[in-house]
Amino acid sequence: MPWGWNFSAVRFEGQDPNGDGAARGFFNTGVSKYLPPNRGVYEHTMRSEDVGKFRPPTLRNIALTAPYMHDGSIATLEEVIDHYASGGKTDYPNKTRILRPFRLTEAEKHDLIEFLKSLTDDELLHDPRWSDPWGSARREDSR
Repeated sequence: MPWGWNFSAVRFEGQDPNGDGAARGFFNTGVSKYLPPNRGVYEHTMRSEDVGKFRPPTLRNIALTAPYMHDGSIATLEEVIDHYASGGKTDYPNKTRILRPFRLTEAEKHDLIEFLKSLTDDELLHDPRWSDPWGSARREDSR
């Protein structure tokens, strides 16, 4: 899957090659059973093949955004890697075809986690301009 400058998915497997209107940019990783109202893009399309499909977030600052997955069901980056390495924990009919089991050595897993941590933007996190997204609106309201 190609990644953009922001380390977010820009193209996905299953991009409606048959022209059938399938939801683009969303995929199902087989995390859990999907119960209302948390069924992914299905909540908008009402198409059964869209149950459990979610758009992946950016990888920037990923080390700071735990818990992971759409439902917060995975607590650590280590567990996320284990989830993907297992090919997804749930054998769900809508699970994306690109998710297959793979193996990593402990050293490779460590290196991957360190790479993900390197995507943390400390400058942005400590820039006062971004510390309070509603600050300007509050100041205007108090006038």
